[in-house]
Amino acid sequence: RFLKIPTGSSPMTLLDVGCGRGDFLIRAARCGYVATGIDFDPKTVEIACARGLDARVAEIHDLSESMKYDAITLSHVLEHVYDPKALIYDVLLRLKPGGYFYLAVPNFDSAGKLTFSKDWRGVDAPRHMHYFNAVSLKQILIEAGFVSVKQVYDLPQSIGVIKSSFKLKFGSRISVAQLVGNI
Repeated sequence: RFLKIPTGSSPMTLLDVGCGRGDFLIRAARCGYVATGIDFDPKTVEIACARGLDARVAEIHDLSESMKYDAITLSHVLEHVYDPKALIYDVLLRLKPGGYFYLAVPNFDSAGKLTFSKDWRGVDAPRHMHYFNAVSLKQILIEAGFVSVKQVYDLPQSIGVIKSSFKLKFGSRISVAQLVGNI
């Protein structure tokens, strides 16, 4: 939704860090990107490869710094890593000048967090090792060397997090009336 659609004769390259089964790689390729994915999980990479996608078991620091991409995506990965600053710096090293970096994380200051508290889907201990808000994330990006940082709101992802949060809080016990009342 936020990436530039490739135009012109030279193809644009995209790296999806944490590509999983490759769903986003498929979308990026349909938009015209030469899309590559990396993930630490061999099982999900195997699924992506079986789907005909360019995916490999690797972490970004395993990739050559000489390999540069027009766009790099990191969707719901940063909160799972030991050293978020190092990962963001590794992204910057592999991004072409003027390239685009899309990063998505749960927003710890979101209305969903305030509403659902411990049942908010963004709280996923122990898998989530870090929690970010817009200010802390922007600070990390600027410290890593990014100069233009913009926050975008992704309504479809937010809706998914809200649905998951309702399930965590109420399980299958919630009725439509309760759902509307809680909204």
